[in-house]
Amino acid sequence: MNDYLNGKINKKTSISEINLNSNIGQLARIGYAEFRGGNSTEQLVGMDIVMNRVESDKFPNTIEGVITQPWQFSSLNKNDNNRIFYTNPSETLKIQSGKHKGELDKLNHNAWVRSLSNAIKVYKGSERGISKSALVYYSPRSMSRDKKGNPTIPKWDFNKLKEIYVAGVRASYIKMYTYKESKKKCQRK
Repeated sequence: MNDYLNGKINKKTSISEINLNSNIGQLARIGYAEFRGGNSTEQLVGMDIVMNRVESDKFPNTIEGVITQPWQFSSLNKNDNNRIFYTNPSETLKIQSGKHKGELDKLNHNAWVRSLSNAIKVYKGSERGISKSALVYYSPRSMSRDKKGNPTIPKWDFNKLKEIYVAGVRASYIKMYTYKESKKKCQRK
């Protein structure tokens, strides 16, 4: 457990050594569930967005509150196939069927270790700010498709949002936004 708290996560770290309900554990779980297929920068950005929301007056003020807010993270939606990656990451670290059932799934294991490491970095502050204050995002690759086969987009008022671009983040993987400042805030008295 001390290695976990000190940010020393490696292939020998057991999932049972990690408190999955701690702030770091919850951040790692959402990073794994939502961004395990992305690169390290994309995963860091996603976790940083969670922390930006915690600090914003537009969202709950705890990691758990942000993550469990209804319809914010698809991996927490009741019928989403990715729910197991958040609720019980340990069940995703072994191959589930076929000739190699029960063996370590190296891709998921490596993604979980990366998620733990990145959660510690973001939570402790060494990777805070990587998302450039983004508060909302969506993944074009995981959106449903319209009748022509084009991905749908969220029903947000995009006039109130400013798109954020981060080097190393694919726009096809994550599209990030922050709220535009209202004119009332910008006016001097």
